Amino acid sequence: MALALAIGNLVDDAICMLENIDRHIKMGKKPFQAALDGSREIGLAVVATTSTIVAVFVPVAFMGGIPGQFFQPFGLTVAVSTMFSTLVACTVTPMMSAYLLRDRDSSENQNLAISQNASRTLLGKSGLVRCQLTPDPQRTLTPAKAKRVIEQGRKFQL
Repeated sequence: MALALAIGNLVDDAICMLENIDRHIKMGKKPFQAALDGSREIGLAVVATTSTIVAVFVPVAFMGGIPGQFFQPFGLTVAVSTMFSTLVACTVTPMMSAYLLRDRDSSENQNLAISQNASRTLLGKSGLVRCQLTPDPQRTLTPAKAKRVIEQGRKFQL
């Protein structure tokens, strides 16, 4: 149970770090610089979270009596694994992000067009109504249009 809690914390820290680095890349920075800036911004929050978890679970590990015997491995496992997860989130995640994340403008637009065509085909065959935000007001499905489409029982083509 303690490892499950610690793995959740590791994933949370890594996702926060990745999202911030990705945000910096989308701002136009190079991946290496984005990794440095993103980890600088989020690093203190990750360390603060870890120190809070350690401050809560280390005293649990030193409880006395019979409950203390059961909670000692739990408290130490959570505290130590959380410290290692912080180490990974603050060092390995930014380093790997600098080498693996790239600006996705061209490939994202291509994938978006492919997914839109695929979803139109699937929705046309299934008869489902799909609401999608588009810059073109003629193609935007408003709640009023959706209600009319559902009432008339017909398929809506995007």
